[in-house]
Amino acid sequence: MRKLSIDDRKYVWRVYRRRSRGAFGIGAQAFMAAREGCATAPLRVLFEGAEGYPERVGLVMVCSKPPLWSNLHLPRTAEAIIRHALATVWQPENTGGACEVQDGPGFMMSLPAESKDATIRP
Repeated sequence: MRKLSIDDRKYVWRVYRRRSRGAFGIGAQAFMAAREGCATAPLRVLFEGAEGYPERVGLVMVCSKPPLWSNLHLPRTAEAIIRHALATVWQPENTGGACEVQDGPGFMMSLPAESKDATIRP
């Protein structure tokens, strides 16, 4: 787990491949984050199908026309995802379980313009 501080709060995060239960087993790449001390309510952002370079976990296509990519391993990308999730869908202190975003590419394309410019590339 990697560590990141945002607005004086500490978070841990990682990127991993999640196996699919489907017939083809393509799976998804996933970004996971949690506020330190609040591990019961992590954030998971899924990128189904792992389009692009499956051997390079973390490099995901967020738009196909034009092709736009994001590297989930970069701390600036992690910070943008966490900030956007906190502003829109995630309450890390909630003990009700994980917050799972199924449409990772759509979530990335909905980032504020300044975050999108810093994290998404052709």
